[in-house]
Amino acid sequence: MVFYFKALSLEILFKGSNRLSLVLDAVHPNDSPEHINLGLEYALYERFFLRSGYRFNYDEENISFGAGLRINLKTMGNAIINYAVMPLGPFGKTSQISIELGLN
Repeated sequence: MVFYFKALSLEILFKGSNRLSLVLDAVHPNDSPEHINLGLEYALYERFFLRSGYRFNYDEENISFGAGLRINLKTMGNAIINYAVMPLGPFGKTSQISIELGLN
């Protein structure tokens, strides 16, 4: 169970078709020490995304890299495909993929 969660988001760059965002959050679970997560996202035309993150005070995983693509489905809405790579201790590099559908 989480006691509290704090988050901060900051647009470092927002110029033309480029956006660079910094995100910081902190979590205080009741069964382990506090965790701090730091993330950076670069967006081009709000369609292509590159992401990197670092997690402080975790046992196994700490750094991650990823990319995303937003696809316009015309009158149906949007689809977002995300891919991330994160080292996970004895399992080595793990891959995560997500597909999000925003239907109208």
